[in-house]
Amino acid sequence: MIPLSAWFFHRFNTKHTFISLLLIFLLGSACGFLASNFWLLLLGRLIQAIAAGAMIPLIQNVVLVLYPQEKRGFIMGIIGLVIAFGPALGPTVGGWIIDNLGLKWLFGILIPLTIILLVISLFNAKNVNKIDRTQRVDWLSVVESCLGFGALLYGFSDIGNMGTINFTNGFITIMGLVVLVFFCWRQLKLEKPLANLSVFRNYTFNLTTILSAISNIALLSVELVLPLYLQRVHDLSAFQAGLMLLPGANNKSDCWKTI
Repeated sequence: MIPLSAWFFHRFNTKHTFISLLLIFLLGSACGFLASNFWLLLLGRLIQAIAAGAMIPLIQNVVLVLYPQEKRGFIMGIIGLVIAFGPALGPTVGGWIIDNLGLKWLFGILIPLTIILLVISLFNAKNVNKIDRTQRVDWLSVVESCLGFGALLYGFSDIGNMGTINFTNGFITIMGLVVLVFFCWRQLKLEKPLANLSVFRNYTFNLTTILSAISNIALLSVELVLPLYLQRVHDLSAFQAGLMLLPGANNKSDCWKTI
């Protein structure tokens, strides 16, 4: 969804887009809450991810329109602080919900919160962009992006789960890389690419992107592995494992204040 965010921003009314994404997120939450098996639960989480994946860049695009350049860093820092607030409290709150209410209430608690946000948005959200109906999207690039990144993520995930590289996950990973190469090549040839790769000609942008990727890999891997280790090896509850993550997550969210 992130590569399509710029097209959505110019093509559709921002208020209507935001409300539509909230409705999609609400649908995913309801699906997860009512799920009777793992696959329906996974479907609900996927629907949620589609909405959230488009919502964050939409908010960032709105900031670029509403605020002058000298204030954007501060506002982006505030947005980052809000986004980081979820991972800071999520493991602890989520662990308590799982231990006391059950897994489905991780989705159920989001339903009334999303409805409240929907009502507020209906009466207070405003459109901030100029709609350009002539904007077109290269759907082949969209397909290549989805297939390439999807195959790459699945391949790496399966390698991590299996603990080894076999024919299946190795083939899927290589195919994902090949598709992404074709995707990048197509973006360089298009007059209006889905992803403008020319930004990678900037040394500062490249350096900060690499550092950001490394830091995210380090932080997210710890947040994934540590709860599993604490619960399986030390026999802690989900809530106790969440409490162990709280100090580090709070420090991470505090870093956004310095932007």
